[in-house]
Amino acid sequence: MDIYKFSCHCNLCRTKKHDRDMLQDFDSSMTISKQDSVKDLLHELHNLCDARNFQQIYNITSGYVEREYLPVENIYMAKILDFAMDAAIELKMFDSAFQHGAAALNAYRKYLDESHPLTGLQIMKLGKILLYQEKNEDALQMLLKALKILQITYSKTGIIMQSLTKLVAQCQVELRHKNRGE
Repeated sequence: MDIYKFSCHCNLCRTKKHDRDMLQDFDSSMTISKQDSVKDLLHELHNLCDARNFQQIYNITSGYVEREYLPVENIYMAKILDFAMDAAIELKMFDSAFQHGAAALNAYRKYLDESHPLTGLQIMKLGKILLYQEKNEDALQMLLKALKILQITYSKTGIIMQSLTKLVAQCQVELRHKNRGE
């Protein structure tokens, strides 16, 4: 409850199946002081995000990732990687954004079901990055996978599904155009 500000009642949370893994450090569980330090960092990153200071977010998060402050599977590191990805997107550093987002996706897949909406949203973001990079074949695969996941929980008329549908269509058009030009 302290981390997410709500009480989840899903099977994973009720059974606490992954709790120990989520807070794993390299040699054991995270110490309370390290947890507090990371919580303070996340609070600072939220404030920087509100201030739209993406360069500073990117610098801070990249430092944590490079120093391997926490294992990639740690749930806090996944959140740091999400901040790094979002900052890199804003800075138009798409290779870095994809790298950070893909690393965070590994944690999502470990702790959440493959059909979980957060997993789907992360896959959608990665597909969109690939589309911007004109890696259309890979982008289409990711966007279709995101569509398959997100259509379960999101309305077809909602902004997420409308955006995703447009991205899939754009990707398909670009692939057809590319194939005609070859």
